This record gives sequence, structure tokens and C-alpha cells, in this order.
Amino acid sequence: GGAADIIMLNTLLDGCVRHGRFQLADRLIADLPRYNLEPSCATISILVKMWGKRRRLDSAFEVIRAHLRAKKQLDAQVGTCLMSACMYNRAPERAVEALEEIKASPLLAGPDASTYDTLIAGLTNHGHYRKAVELVEEARSRSGLRPLKPQTVELLRSALCKAGLTEQLGRRLLPPASGEGALCIDDAATSSSRPRGNLVRRAAGRGRC
Repeated sequence: GGAADIIMLNTLLDGCVRHGRFQLADRLIADLPRYNLEPSCATISILVKMWGKRRRLDSAFEVIRAHLRAKKQLDAQVGTCLMSACMYNRAPERAVEALEEIKASPLLAGPDASTYDTLIAGLTNHGHYRKAVELVEEARSRSGLRPLKPQTVELLRSALCKAGLTEQLGRRLLPPASGEGALCIDDAATSSSRPRGNLVRRAAGRGRC
């Protein structure tokens, strides 16, 4: 049936994207109308991820907008994948703009906690600390949203400490929501306990995107 067929195609398409087989992915995409297959939300997420990896961020946005022009709903995972694509292409400002579009569209679910985790971690990695703190506050204020991942808050907190912005911005991370990290006050005293390595990948890279 159609549902089983699109699931199979999604599996093949995702494998092509993961392994950089973009020409084969293009052929699979071209087969969608031939077999009367309707793209699912998972399909759109994979396409967004693909265009991000191909450094064609405009195409990633257009995939979503074309779907919305057809009055078709999309789930929150699509938005999370778009955040990842923006960060992969070093375009944090576009990620922030995309968040506002997601919040404004009745056809786009979310943003969910994964969307915020991905965006906050990416903004932190790109040095956009003030906006990252604002989004932590925003995520905490949204009812029904699960707490941010502890790694996300810890990443931002550590970055603020290293940048000497604990007093200016770090206080706004307190009080931490349930399950989130506490504020680093003394840079020297806590340096030995800070996380090592690339926390962005750990904080935001565990999903499908």
C-alpha cells in the first residue's frame, strides 16, 4: 500500500543522504510522482537534511514552503531538521528567522523541545549567547514543553563563563527548570568539572537531523 511504500522510500532516501549518495537520492525523489507517492513529514525532514548537507539551504527552505503552500501540515521534526541545516551551513540568523516562521504558521507543529535544544546549542556554538539565553527563557515559558536537555543548558552556561558573561547573562539561566543544569558562578572553581569535547553534537545531534 501507499503508506508502506513511502516508508520504504523514506528508508532508502535517508540511507542515501546519510552516506552522501545524492545522485541516487535525486532519482528516488523523481520517482515520487511516478509511483503516486505522497511525501510524508518524514520525507520532508529527510529532504531538508539532504539540502542542508548539499549546502543548498534555500532549497531546504523551499521544500517546506512548497509543502505549506499546498496546505499540508508538517510536524515539529521538520523544524528541528531545518535548525540543523541552518547551523550546518553556518547560518544561525536564518535559523532564528525560521523559528519565527514555525511559530507563526498554523500548518507547522512546534517548535518542540528538540527544536529549541538544536537552536540554542547551535547559537551557543556560533557565539550568539544573548539570543541563546533568550530562547532558554522562551522555551521554559512554553506550557507543555518538556525541559531542555541538561547538555543544552550546560553548554550555554559554560560558554558564558568562558566569555566572562556570567553576571551579565548567566543569571538569567536561574532558576534551572527540573532536569536542567545549575549556573556556573566561579569560573576558576568549576573549570575542572566542565564538559569536555564538542557538546553541540551531544546536545543537539542525537535526533534524526
